[in-house]
Amino acid sequence: MKKCTLLLCILLICIEFYCTDGRKRDIIFSPDGKWPDTVTVAFYNVENLFDFVLDGTEYREYRPGAFNWTEEIQQRKVSLTADVIEALEADLMGLCEVENIRVLRELNDTLKNRGAHYPYLSVAKSTSAVTTALMSRFPIIRFRSHPVHFGSSHRYRSILEADVRIEQDSLKLFINHWPSKFNEESSRLKAANILKQRLNSLPENTEYLILGDLNSNYNEHTTFHTEGFNDTRGRTGINYALSTAQTSPDCFTIRYKRPSDMVEPMGRFIHYNLWLELPENERRSYVFRGSGQTLDHFLLPPTLFNTTGFSYLSNSFEVFCWEGQLLRDDVPFRWQMRFRGNQRYHVGEGYSDHLPVRAQFVRHPFTFDSTTIYKPCSLKTVPGVFGSGRDGWVSADTRFKVQRDTSVAKLGKYSLKVSGFHSQRNVSAAKCRFFCSKRAKNASTVQMYIRGTGKLSFRLRGDQQDWIYYNYPDFKPASHPRYPLVTTGSLWKRISLALPENIEVCDSIELEIRAGRAQSFHFNVDGVFLK
Repeated sequence: MKKCTLLLCILLICIEFYCTDGRKRDIIFSPDGKWPDTVTVAFYNVENLFDFVLDGTEYREYRPGAFNWTEEIQQRKVSLTADVIEALEADLMGLCEVENIRVLRELNDTLKNRGAHYPYLSVAKSTSAVTTALMSRFPIIRFRSHPVHFGSSHRYRSILEADVRIEQDSLKLFINHWPSKFNEESSRLKAANILKQRLNSLPENTEYLILGDLNSNYNEHTTFHTEGFNDTRGRTGINYALSTAQTSPDCFTIRYKRPSDMVEPMGRFIHYNLWLELPENERRSYVFRGSGQTLDHFLLPPTLFNTTGFSYLSNSFEVFCWEGQLLRDDVPFRWQMRFRGNQRYHVGEGYSDHLPVRAQFVRHPFTFDSTTIYKPCSLKTVPGVFGSGRDGWVSADTRFKVQRDTSVAKLGKYSLKVSGFHSQRNVSAAKCRFFCSKRAKNASTVQMYIRGTGKLSFRLRGDQQDWIYYNYPDFKPASHPRYPLVTTGSLWKRISLALPENIEVCDSIELEIRAGRAQSFHFNVDGVFLK
């Protein structure tokens, strides 16, 4: 009996250590001794949840007494964040942009006063101002931090790894906050590779979730060229390193992993991105300059699509708007700061610049749900960056934008819009790559429709061949470009680019839209195909 008592005490001490970064917490189990068969998991970037203690690592506008960051305003921020978490009703609550364990406990105490607290907490180690955290209704049996350093400095932010015990099952969570887009893709690829290295060391049947703010869109592979972040030779952290899509660095086409790939996986290390469950026009949890972004993710491995342990509940993923309460003017109602003269001050209103996302997991084999019920979160946005789509177009120069334009189309629902300006030299504004298909095997031309204005030329080449140029008005093959001013007004002009005889269509063919210098360039392109 004494041995049993001693073992129980040791077990409780270990649980207390693992669940609170070495600080004591109450251990609370399910009142009826049973755990639910459905577990709700959520993630929320809480936008700078700071305490009211000066540690020296705070952003300057969150130092006690500065910029109207008073104790009353700080408590208001905690209370509003607790409102959202209480409304989410998640069993496992992943967070990022939390300053430390101190403010996480303050948040949890606020929830406790409402009867909605979480018995188990963990926070990742960090030398930056904010970090990742987990609040759990189930025991956190162990956790560890995986530091991601900022360049060559000693500063780092960590990926939080936590194991949660749910009755006889265990679920592992990786909560992420990757470097922002003030940095190029190499910094996010670094975070992805640190995570990938850890995932590859896990036992093959491990059930885990990757969630968090990856500062990457679900289709990052098709947009980071356009946005000027590609310093990795075409490799992205989310699509390439974590294998959410079938990509290659020199190819602008993409195939995303689907549930069918998870049920019968071709390889162990692949992931399904839950953003693919929503209609394309509803894929956004963040808005940047009027464009919807999918920065907050759930990535699932094949082990959550099998017959053992927990499985993903098909079509349960959603962006949480709280019936519009988290929106203001149809965009996320972020924490408000207003100018007084040249300085910004905290107002004590708003929530976060991100919307929460959540999904459910069940203790039974995965099944496809053919009756999809979307829960739209209508945000005010403009069309996002034109990705690869069917035509495979991306920007060739950071000064030129390549976008999907739904307001002007010749054949389908949208066209490709290429726009920009450069005064120094003639440049390629947009590019794509064609590949062999049975229908195009005997093609002799590239056909397309264009409309707009600018100094325009085209060029194309086959593998390891010289560029062939096509100039206005006849667009016949030439060895050098010319850049006359082309204006079609509101009329679509059909053009045909003859393929040189030495080009094999079954090789890849690169096609680029060229823009002349010192002239505003605005063209829509539609119906591009080999004929």
